[in-house]
Amino acid sequence: MDENESPSLHSKLSLLPQSSWFGLFTEALYRITQEVNPGFGIQREALDHVESLIIRLMYDIAAKKPFTISDVEQHIEKTFPAPLNVWAVKEAQDVLGKSSRRHRDRSAVLPFQRIHLMLRENLGYKVDTQITLFIVSILEYIATDILKLTGNYVKNIRHSEITLQDLKVAMRADNVLMDLFYHDSEDIPIISLNADDLVSKKVGSLSYEQTVKDLVHNEAQFLREVNMIILVFRRALFEAIGDRSGELDAIFSNISEIQEFTSKFLGFLEDTVEMCREPEIPFVGNCFLEMAEGAEFEVYEKYVKDILNPSCLRTLNVVLQKPTTIVYLNSQGNGFRLAVKYLLPKLLLGPVFHCLKYFEYLPVLIKLSACENDKYDLVQTESLLMLLKSRLEQKCSSLLKKKMANQFDLRFIPGGSGRSALMKLQELQRNVDGWDLKSVGCSCVEFILEGKLRKCGLFGQKLGNTLLSAAADRYVFLFDSMIVLCKSTLPRRNASSSSATVPELRLKELFLMRKVEAIDHDDNDELKYAFEIRQRDSQSSIVLLAADPDEKCTWLAALLMLQTRSMLERMLDSHLEAEHKRIPLLVPSPEEYRFSEPDSEDNIVLEDYTSSSGIPVVRGATLLKLVERLTYHMYVDPKFVRTFLTTFRSFCAPSELLQLLIERFDIPDPSSGTMAAALLSETENKSNMEVSEFDSLLRESLKRLRKEYIQPVRIRVLNIIRQWIDHHWYDFDQDAELLANLKHFLKRIETVHTVVKWTRSLQNIIDRKMETCEESKGFQFASDPPPIEMHLAVIPEEYDLMTLHPIEIARQITLLEFDLYRAVKPIELVGAAWTKKDKDKRSPQLLKLIQHSTKFTYWLEKCVVECGNLNERVAVMNRILEIMCIFQELNNFTGLIEIYGVLESSAIHRLYHTWERLDPKLLKVFEEVKQILSDAHHKLIRERLRSINPPCVPFFGMYLTNIIFLEEGNPIFLKMPLSSQSSEADSTTHDCEKPTLISFAKCRKIADIITEIQMYQNQPYCLILEPSMRVSVERKIFFLKMNYFIN
Repeated sequence: MDENESPSLHSKLSLLPQSSWFGLFTEALYRITQEVNPGFGIQREALDHVESLIIRLMYDIAAKKPFTISDVEQHIEKTFPAPLNVWAVKEAQDVLGKSSRRHRDRSAVLPFQRIHLMLRENLGYKVDTQITLFIVSILEYIATDILKLTGNYVKNIRHSEITLQDLKVAMRADNVLMDLFYHDSEDIPIISLNADDLVSKKVGSLSYEQTVKDLVHNEAQFLREVNMIILVFRRALFEAIGDRSGELDAIFSNISEIQEFTSKFLGFLEDTVEMCREPEIPFVGNCFLEMAEGAEFEVYEKYVKDILNPSCLRTLNVVLQKPTTIVYLNSQGNGFRLAVKYLLPKLLLGPVFHCLKYFEYLPVLIKLSACENDKYDLVQTESLLMLLKSRLEQKCSSLLKKKMANQFDLRFIPGGSGRSALMKLQELQRNVDGWDLKSVGCSCVEFILEGKLRKCGLFGQKLGNTLLSAAADRYVFLFDSMIVLCKSTLPRRNASSSSATVPELRLKELFLMRKVEAIDHDDNDELKYAFEIRQRDSQSSIVLLAADPDEKCTWLAALLMLQTRSMLERMLDSHLEAEHKRIPLLVPSPEEYRFSEPDSEDNIVLEDYTSSSGIPVVRGATLLKLVERLTYHMYVDPKFVRTFLTTFRSFCAPSELLQLLIERFDIPDPSSGTMAAALLSETENKSNMEVSEFDSLLRESLKRLRKEYIQPVRIRVLNIIRQWIDHHWYDFDQDAELLANLKHFLKRIETVHTVVKWTRSLQNIIDRKMETCEESKGFQFASDPPPIEMHLAVIPEEYDLMTLHPIEIARQITLLEFDLYRAVKPIELVGAAWTKKDKDKRSPQLLKLIQHSTKFTYWLEKCVVECGNLNERVAVMNRILEIMCIFQELNNFTGLIEIYGVLESSAIHRLYHTWERLDPKLLKVFEEVKQILSDAHHKLIRERLRSINPPCVPFFGMYLTNIIFLEEGNPIFLKMPLSSQSSEADSTTHDCEKPTLISFAKCRKIADIITEIQMYQNQPYCLILEPSMRVSVERKIFFLKMNYFIN
């Protein structure tokens, strides 16, 4: 490889981001985001930042003009930080080994062919396709690494979309990526954080729902930490020493049982949260009780006993002294052996503290729970665990005292500990002389640890008396991105207190964590409890002395966590990925289970990723694929669910949907023979596998199938049925056979242990729906409603347009029209049902609203034209204009349209003498309203709706017009490619059997309109309904139409 970069080539490459390269990787990066973070979106500016980093790497490689793969490998070895250089090259070599010459472009997600052509064009020589594939594989590995790291951070802070801020924070915390992209650069991306976002609230200061979410989040993080212990540390020691002497059991105890317990409990919690719709509170007492009744918590007693036994740490130290262990652990990466020595003991204490955390959650949940059944379950759990809690607290008493004295949160992913760096940095700004927050504090996300240490300079190769005589006291602050050493000066009096003093500190040294490494020093007669902070570039060092061995272990554990967490996280992800490859997810074949048919252009078409923040959006699919996505095993798409349940009647009958959901639920449990055959075809090196090993792999594959496919699908089927019942009960209310089939299905699956409580819950919901009619939602208003305005009429027989107060007429008409508006159901709008022959049956509430508007308009016209003289006509029209003014104040656009129709009708519009004598102020208001309502496209009404706050009564006609345009202008089925079109002979085949793609994009547009309609149905008016007035007005309007035409 030519080490001297060509100036002409560099100048060529420097122009590329503005021309052809930028945007080339966008689509592929969206796909990678979905592969590593299913269901998560990513903002375009974050994706552009990742793309710019990938292009920088490609420039760096291409600028060296590689002619062979060896040239690329040497460059990666020199420029990529360890261990990324080894892992990236290994991944690229694997891709190269598995690719075939004819289908090389299929080996990469990034656009291989386009990159290859553009490299040939810009490098000026013929680049071999293998070199291009090797480079593309390197770039893809780095992009995947960045997006996976950021995804873990986003999950940890409980967001669902990756932003540019998230990307910068996650990369800041990763020393490997910082060394790769910003090793010698000062142009490090600046991040701005809010302290309130980073400080986690204590258990008990949250609501029940927030406490449950906090519990689920902590369980997920804890499971990852347990996997770190098992897959990274335990596996490394097993590879080093084997398990012939039982030493691993002495060190790790029953950590595998802890993993199984956590996985099972987390599954219960996640199922409970998923089965509860948004306004509903997910009560988790049953989850605790089921685990307690099965004595599942007992696994912690053995673990606590073994881990707190001194023999655990003693055995670990003995193992670490073995030469084979030292050689193997050193080969795993820089700092890994020290991490096993100092960090692993702290990690092993994590399950101990986590178990005690359960006992903190129980009384809090009992206090916050508003459900008697849930509270009973929690109290029962607390009673069952009382003895276990007592025994564990007794064993952990001394440990808890140490934890209170000096402890930090072991969280490998930034954002997990909740200790805000910003608050500590602001405190240092006030109390440390020479501290500049803008220059040194912009890179920190978390505060880790603080305390007093003694500092020495390293003047020779041996730590001796010279160092001891030069030792000085330092107060040390450890952040995730830097370590700060301060010197104490004379204390000063605090102005806010007459007695308290604040220590004055002066900044002495500051080191960036990504540029230093921690080195352990053994104790000797001259120097004890020492460790070294060495800068990697300059090799200059300082030695810090702790007061006792526990303090030394705490500081080294914290330093090594920051130093090695990038490596440990990647090792864990690598092991998890290897486990997934070793244990394949073997779903039933399409012949056995129709929903396992692979995605293809013939059965599903997705929207462009760039239009959806990376989340897959279905443009068209067969009915089977839509139902599969509706109950997808990998993630839940709430918007897709709402759209489907709102619009499915346009392409599928409710009875057909129920049968498909039942079929989706009934996943065939694969027989051992079928499963074994499938596993045999998937397994590599099957000829070298023993029978016992294959049987074990078969059991693990079946376990994974049930955990990652069967259980999620079944839970989501029941969740869909629940939302169907909750939001669209009219389907079951109007179809007795549909309801009977649903009940029969729920009765049949009562024996399925994993879903029994959800089937009972669904049966209870059905019973409540059948026993009581749909109740109106109660609403608490901020103020009392205004009193009813009375006028001339005092008894119902005297009620009329001129005898009632105009304000009260407008209020009562508005309440009536709002009730008619909110009574319209989505089923009445889908497929333009109000225009069909059976409209009276399919759209009864919508027709009531339309008929009311027509009759109300006729009534007002009648009141005007039946007047006996001009003065009376003027008074009536002024009254109508007064009602219009109140409609405007109440945001009743339906009423405004009605009055506008009255005044613009031919019978009223030609009353010239009457118009001349109307109140000028009222006419001015009418002209303003007329400007808004006269727009044929209703643009001004829409703008007005967006600018006001509910309650309001929108004009339903503009929604109906839009739905009609969508229905008539867009076919419900997409045109298929010629290769997959069915013949005319098959045109009568069932929808789910022929390859006809349903246009779900059309369904989504219609659902958006219906969602906007429903948005205004939820906020009622703070007004008093006067029943006698409503009855009188409805009676006058009801009998009007027939009499009007007869006369």
